[in-house]
Amino acid sequence: MIKYFIKEQLQVFQMGWIEYILVAAIAYLVVGLIMRVSPFSYGKIGGTILWGIMVIIVSYIDYYCKTILSFIFNNWISILSILGSFGLFSWISKLIYDKFFSTKAKTLRKIFSDDGLRKLLKEMKKDLIRDEYNREFYLMEKGWHFNFGGERTVYYYEDHDNLKNKIKYLENNGLIYDVTEGNVKKYRMTEIFIKKLKK
Repeated sequence: MIKYFIKEQLQVFQMGWIEYILVAAIAYLVVGLIMRVSPFSYGKIGGTILWGIMVIIVSYIDYYCKTILSFIFNNWISILSILGSFGLFSWISKLIYDKFFSTKAKTLRKIFSDDGLRKLLKEMKKDLIRDEYNREFYLMEKGWHFNFGGERTVYYYEDHDNLKNKIKYLENNGLIYDVTEGNVKKYRMTEIFIKKLKK
């Protein structure tokens, strides 16, 4: 067992003289980068020991890197298949998690099952069917006069109980955001909210 181990370790150092020079040079540079000084700043003996240790480390890295690269080269189809399967599994897992188990998915299910929001969400869905590219809406009272300069989606306070707080609830959950420019409240829907409304 020990004999086999020693034999295996000696294989690490079975390299050509050019490779020995490169390993020694890399080891010297690595020591310099780590210590920020030449190995021989610690004296001839200390520097030689330090450099020798780094040569051994670099030799092992060089040997095992070649072994790993050789293995990858000879088994690249199998490795790619394993990585592809793992990637596909990760993608499917993330998709399922995002759709059913994430905080956002739970929040959406809670909002769309809320009886207090059902009438408002139904009206929003109807307005999206009428104009699928519209993303903005206003909050107004029916007695107000406001020139929009064209047709706009408006939800009236009189038509929905506690409309202000319902809209604030949707905003706090990241489904809409306030884009008010004047005196009339104006909101823009997110694409996630629109996608859920259209279902």
